[in-house]
Amino acid sequence: MARSQENGTTILLGLEGYKVGRVREDSKGVIVEVRVSGEEDCCPYCSGKRLYRHGACLPRRVLHSWSNGKKVYLELYRQRWRCRDCGHSFYDGAKLVRPYSRITKQAEQEVLWELKDRSFSQVERELGLSYRSLRRLLEREIDEEAIASIREEAEIFLGIDEHSFKRQELVYKVVADHFHIIADSNRRMDEARRIEQDVHLKRKVPIPKKIFLIAAEKLSEEAKGKLESLVEEYPSLKGFYWAKERIRELYRQQTRDEAAKVLDNIILNLRCADDGELIRWGNTLRHWREGILNYFDNRTTNGFTEGCHTKIKMLKRVSYGLRNADVYRRKMLLGFVPCRSCFHNI
Repeated sequence: MARSQENGTTILLGLEGYKVGRVREDSKGVIVEVRVSGEEDCCPYCSGKRLYRHGACLPRRVLHSWSNGKKVYLELYRQRWRCRDCGHSFYDGAKLVRPYSRITKQAEQEVLWELKDRSFSQVERELGLSYRSLRRLLEREIDEEAIASIREEAEIFLGIDEHSFKRQELVYKVVADHFHIIADSNRRMDEARRIEQDVHLKRKVPIPKKIFLIAAEKLSEEAKGKLESLVEEYPSLKGFYWAKERIRELYRQQTRDEAAKVLDNIILNLRCADDGELIRWGNTLRHWREGILNYFDNRTTNGFTEGCHTKIKMLKRVSYGLRNADVYRRKMLLGFVPCRSCFHNI
């Protein structure tokens, strides 16, 4: 093989430090001859330095990569060594392939990277590996310690939510997040509008929905005039709209004390209302008062946790469900690995 071609093949296959020989093709894929260059520095069993050659071994074929729909195999020519201190024999090339493994470490990284955002069946079809091989690799490489990235901090703010592994098997944790509070106020506002429209007016006159849900400061002058006329025409909606906007104002406060004054004012007015739904809304806010005000201590949100669950649900959908809880946990952890280099850091 020409020197330039050999260097190009070495770089493309990530075989720097190894001597690449002849490249050929057969019915199974592309075969690349590789000779492990250099001697071993120490014994992997006792770290002894007194090594001697203990004979060559037969060429060994291992899966290394995929190219244009074809498998790329390495035909390894390795040297056998023996340690004078402990008497163990071993082969060189341990950085390239694990003992008794049929695929190289680089191939393992590629497999895990493909499995990261795809289902087992998709990776099986494309890479030609069995489910058992994929699962064994996943169980060996992915766990909490392998991708641990939490640094020691003076304070850690933890967002908690829940999702289901299968059917109704849930782990319940309580979260008071400002997104949920505002979303609940919008829901209550729209429910009051629908009741007024569907029950009292018998759906004869449609009441616009969007104008009640848009933030007051984002409304045009024309829209503000229309909103005022609607509130005058349907007085039952006035209390809900007032509470919705006051809750949005609550989260514009700078300190917890200022927010507490606004929240207490909202609760007082709602609990003194004539509408039963407004009274129930006020009781709900009173029950969650401390959880709502805790937001103003550090202004942390549950947005990242919600984003994680969105990704987890996407991974569940593309996998069409997983039967084994341990495989499910590792598959979800794999989905959050930031890069390939994280796979073999342990």
